[in-house]
Amino acid sequence: MISLKGLKSELKGVTIMLPGSKSISNRAAILNKIAGGGLLSNLSDAEDTQLLVSAINQNKTSINCGHGGTTARFLMAFFAATENANIILYGSDRLNQRPMAQLIDALRGLGAEIICLEKDGFLPVRILGKRLNSNRIEINTEVSSQFVSSLLLISPLIESGLELALTGQTVSKPYILMTLKMVEKWGFKVSYDKNIIKVKKSNPNPIDFKIESDWSAAAFIYGMVSLTPGSSVIMPNLFQNSYQGDTKLVEIFKCIGVETTFLESGISIKHITVKPPTNLKFDFTETPDLAQVVMVVCGLLNIRLELIGLQTLYIKETNRVLAMQNELSKIGIELNEVGIGEVTVSRMKPLPLNKIQINTYNDHRMAMSLSLASIKGVALEIENPDVVKKSWSNFWDLFDVVNA
Repeated sequence: MISLKGLKSELKGVTIMLPGSKSISNRAAILNKIAGGGLLSNLSDAEDTQLLVSAINQNKTSINCGHGGTTARFLMAFFAATENANIILYGSDRLNQRPMAQLIDALRGLGAEIICLEKDGFLPVRILGKRLNSNRIEINTEVSSQFVSSLLLISPLIESGLELALTGQTVSKPYILMTLKMVEKWGFKVSYDKNIIKVKKSNPNPIDFKIESDWSAAAFIYGMVSLTPGSSVIMPNLFQNSYQGDTKLVEIFKCIGVETTFLESGISIKHITVKPPTNLKFDFTETPDLAQVVMVVCGLLNIRLELIGLQTLYIKETNRVLAMQNELSKIGIELNEVGIGEVTVSRMKPLPLNKIQINTYNDHRMAMSLSLASIKGVALEIENPDVVKKSWSNFWDLFDVVNA
């Protein structure tokens, strides 16, 4: 447990070094391993990434993926396509409840041997790796884009390449586009026409690759600046022409009072005075990881917010819709669920003067999002603060922290 008293120092002209993108790092680690060489720089130090890197580079027979959905899905595909692998893959109680069936079925359609050890379609699984054969695979993209990315990353290991037919409304599409760009970067020919993705078989190209900083981590800095008049921050290694779809936050926070300037080596953001909007509406279908921080910021600024496209939040590290409803209510902010993946957020009461304990639900984005309330003077106690290591190990260095 830690107590937060707000930010450690003023955000005026400071430079904040963000971690390397976890999403890019996870993909780069798999592609780099398949290509058999190349230097990866600015690799994320997130627990998810470090676990994945350790798993693909060490001779293990049993791998605990913790809470990492991406980690589990990427490793499942990787080991399924790795000849002679014999691996048991499992995770936390929550991860063992998260859906894996569509990925398992798709891999089996390519010839993979995956044995569900407790319940079909879920972890834990035993994977007996073998050479996979080309086949046209149909996969529904309404649950998670990670199923598609997992298959694309191992396409270099599939005889004669890979063809995917995507069905349903695609969620988190920028993550699929990220994967496609990176597969191309490593030397493979990719086509994406309507709902059909094809990757042609070719030899992987070892490359040196520098990983961008994490735009989803930048969202929390945007939140801090939006809540702090007179603030300005420089964040190196973030770019307008990014692999990451979370650049969308530039547009979102412009409405809330944060101006972004793109520099040669990164970005500069500053608080600007705008006429406070009374109501905002955003669609997070493609960028669900930004939803929680925007909920908190708008609630603190007394802006009524409508959010749609939150359907994937129910199956993340926790049910993020329910968890946010519980924790926002503690600081006087009401979240109403008006439909599946559709909510409204509004301030119902003054911010509390008493100390508030925030539960994190083993979810790093719960901890980081709710921490912003301390900037507006809410005395917070954060349980299980180490959960932030999943994506940003030194996040709490930004705050005035005491052990509770």
